[in-house]
Amino acid sequence: MSLLALRVEGVRNLHTQEFDFSDKLNVVFGPNASGKTSLLEAINLLGTAKSFRTSRIDHVVQMDADKLQVTGPVRSTISARQLGVQRSAGKTRIRIAGETVSKASLLAHEFPVQVITPSSHALLEQGPKFRRKFLDWGLFHVEPKYHQSWLIYYRGLRQRNAVLRSRAPRQEIVQWDMGLAEAGEHVNELRTTYLNAFVPVFRHYATDLLGEDIEVSLNSGWKSGLSLKSALEAGLEGDRQQGFTRVGPHRGDLVFRLAGSLAQSRLSRGQQKLLVAALRLAQIDHLGQMTRRAGTLMVDDLAAELDREHRGRLLRRLRSCGAQVFVTVTEPELLDVSGWEQVAMFHVEHGKIREVL
Repeated sequence: MSLLALRVEGVRNLHTQEFDFSDKLNVVFGPNASGKTSLLEAINLLGTAKSFRTSRIDHVVQMDADKLQVTGPVRSTISARQLGVQRSAGKTRIRIAGETVSKASLLAHEFPVQVITPSSHALLEQGPKFRRKFLDWGLFHVEPKYHQSWLIYYRGLRQRNAVLRSRAPRQEIVQWDMGLAEAGEHVNELRTTYLNAFVPVFRHYATDLLGEDIEVSLNSGWKSGLSLKSALEAGLEGDRQQGFTRVGPHRGDLVFRLAGSLAQSRLSRGQQKLLVAALRLAQIDHLGQMTRRAGTLMVDDLAAELDREHRGRLLRRLRSCGAQVFVTVTEPELLDVSGWEQVAMFHVEHGKIREVL
């Protein structure tokens, strides 16, 4: 799937304008603070109704503008459908093929998009929620049962936590455990199945980009060897004291190891960028293998912290993963695009974007 064109209005410092894209490689270049990242942010809004730079979408609305709006056709294997996201008066409106929809998940299904930014190392260095988010993205797009299974678990989790906070008797809490444990075990089974298929694809990319064999394992979120029901029972008194459920897939994590140690403790910042790139590339590649729907992958400031050799390796892998690709750089000379059959070049300055032929 690829974004054929985009119209932006009221997005940060970008001028209101419209442009067409290549379904292969799109290079966006210009000085820092010119609007390159804002263009990627607009594309991400079209696929998620969210920003990858801020949790507050209102911060993306241009100063003195009354609304933000991004629209564009996304082509699948046989047809193109128009997508649109508008933010005004504190409300987000999503439209797909002329119809207003209420769920951003429907938008994400139409336009799978991934982004690698200079801060993507947070996936490795910061809390487990970043890694769970990565894992859940992959499952959402390739396993139809996952989204509903996670919602069932999360509803049960909220109910149990509410009972815990109310200081209810032990027996009243225990009655929630059977359903919660069953839903949680199912979520963990789906995650495990996904990883079994994903990890070989990832290790292929990681070996090529890093020259290292990275081991990946899943921490389920409760003690190994116990069922979730047993883990809930064992931790009940502590849960009652804390007022929340401390075990379950909502506490799960992905663990990356290199030569027996946590990978993030052994890798430089540039190597961490390549590891995250390998994860995103593998996820897009695996999506294509499982669904025959290639997604869109964006790399902001591709050249940062990478030497010429590693920039070349990353570009080659971007070319082979089957995705539509957007990259930003300060100077186009930093990239060797000679191996790409289609390349569109865009220059950005003071929020104005023009295609360079």
